[in-house]
Amino acid sequence: MGLKSLFINRIDAQEKSIRQHEKELEFLWRPYNAFSGKDSQIFGHVFWHHYSVPFYWDSDAEKDILVMNPPQNESAWDAFSKELHEYFLEQKSTHMTNHFLFLVGDDFAFS
Repeated sequence: MGLKSLFINRIDAQEKSIRQHEKELEFLWRPYNAFSGKDSQIFGHVFWHHYSVPFYWDSDAEKDILVMNPPQNESAWDAFSKELHEYFLEQKSTHMTNHFLFLVGDDFAFS
């Protein structure tokens, strides 16, 4: 087939919820053997949230909030890093492995 991996953004909400609960956002897709051979497989991954950042760290939409308007003091940075850490922990809890994508951007972002 030529593909080694496939990354999927939009799937049915119930399917995604089940996959998150069962830690099956990553999977090996094994196509029908008659067409691709018995050893053929593709790594599949369903994005955890979307391909955009799910909280206030939004690139263009908020005019580069961290670059143009960074937190002004240490406690603000601490709050931001805590929120980011909690986001990673929540995402990690739905994956089989310790490896996952952290996607930054969105449609028409970073112009």
